[in-house]
Amino acid sequence: MVETFVLVEFDEVIVPEKRHVIEAALDAALRAEGVGRITGGGTFLVPQESGIWTNIEVAAAELEGCVRVLRHSLQELDAPSGTWLHWWEPEECIADVWFDQPPSWGW
Repeated sequence: MVETFVLVEFDEVIVPEKRHVIEAALDAALRAEGVGRITGGGTFLVPQESGIWTNIEVAAAELEGCVRVLRHSLQELDAPSGTWLHWWEPEECIADVWFDQPPSWGW
């Protein structure tokens, strides 16, 4: 089975303790639906962009179902506005967790 990798990208810092809680909830939801699993995540200082990023890495067994479960679960967890899902296969796309359509301007 070929997996597509998806990043959950937060537009604010999520402390590791809270990120672990989010990861556990997402992993349980993805596995329950059989559409993916959490593979990692972290909070990173990106000096060249003058910011700190928090992300969660997901291996999607079935992309459409995985995105649906992630969006629903992140909304239930009250993810901050500016939370994005980003994947590269079959083509690069980003989708806002709180809106139904990916942005028209691309990445």
